[in-house]
Amino acid sequence: MAQQHRHRLAGGRRRSDPRRERTGSPVELGVVVPDRAVVNGERLREGSGDAADPCDDVLENPLRRQGDEPSVAHPISPRPAHLRPPSVRDQPYGPEKNTPGLVDRSEYAVIQTQTSAPDRVPPLHLSALTLKTTGFAQRVRAAASAGYAGIGLGAADYLSARRSGIAEDDIRGYLARAGLEVVELEFLRDWWTDADVRGTRLEEDILLHLADLTGAQQINVGLFDVVPDDVVRRGFERLCTRAARHGLRIGVEFMPYAELRTLAAARALVEDVGAPNSGLILDAWHWHRSGGSLEEVAAAAEDGLVVSVQLCDALPEPLPDLRQEGRHHRQLPGEGSVDLQAWLDALAPALDGSASGPAATVATEVLSDAVVADGAGEACRLTFDAGRRVLEAFVDGRGAPRR
Repeated sequence: MAQQHRHRLAGGRRRSDPRRERTGSPVELGVVVPDRAVVNGERLREGSGDAADPCDDVLENPLRRQGDEPSVAHPISPRPAHLRPPSVRDQPYGPEKNTPGLVDRSEYAVIQTQTSAPDRVPPLHLSALTLKTTGFAQRVRAAASAGYAGIGLGAADYLSARRSGIAEDDIRGYLARAGLEVVELEFLRDWWTDADVRGTRLEEDILLHLADLTGAQQINVGLFDVVPDDVVRRGFERLCTRAARHGLRIGVEFMPYAELRTLAAARALVEDVGAPNSGLILDAWHWHRSGGSLEEVAAAAEDGLVVSVQLCDALPEPLPDLRQEGRHHRQLPGEGSVDLQAWLDALAPALDGSASGPAATVATEVLSDAVVADGAGEACRLTFDAGRRVLEAFVDGRGAPRR
């Protein structure tokens, strides 16, 4: 299985495809969100104070978040030009000269690697949903100050930044000056549905554009609706095929309160479709509350199926409403009831890249009202420090990982 399922795309410049959808910003593609639009199956109402999010039921309106000011007076000092990720408009045309403005992810990865000091501990990233109500600019500053190597973003973050006056080149500028890469984009839940009457898939289109803009590596998906198996397979295959044209992989996340609720179910979907750019997301809280075993985690890691690992922890006893607990009451890594060291030991082949391909990315995903109560900066400091301690203990227990 490990030899057959290669879940990461080979490096190098993407080859153009005549079937590839048009490139350009959502404005150019005609799918930008107006004052009223739908994302994640819910309506985003400007000024209404509510917005849909797959991991929360009541959020601040993402179109009017705090901390999203234009970057002309950004406090982060710029890096030297030779260390910055290349601007979108500086990108050459593709081999067939019909794919302008696309990020060469292999070049982007080299630049990111050169800016980071060698470390025995896997790089730690901040998931998009840890700061689910924080604006783009504030999120970047807080993550960089805490020490994160990268972040996750969502469609709402892109829309928030654009509507607050941040240009697309400035989105990349924020990230470059902060020394952050974008490792994942959240969160598609309607990938199995048909396109709308205009032939567009609003949130999917925005995330693909955001991936091209930032050099993101992965889009995360889940399944919350009861859908016939053949529809799920067909929709997932379509999504993986489309993502491959953008040099992206698709990470499948199971959740105990979703329709795709176990590691076994998520693995079955990935293996059934067999897309080489797909894999599994292992979230400590989701795995623990779904009743998963270390044996199935180790098997998935050894078979090269795990593309992302998300660190968090759980209360000693589950709350009656798992959805409420998972969205608001997770614990900092190492401060709950999950045996994270045993869990990471089972994931070792994925973390050190010994199963197949490069190592899985590692992020903290701590959805906690208590953690974010004192602001984004403090939340980033708490989650980074806790995640780093857990990873250091893991590495110390095994010796330096093979990275």
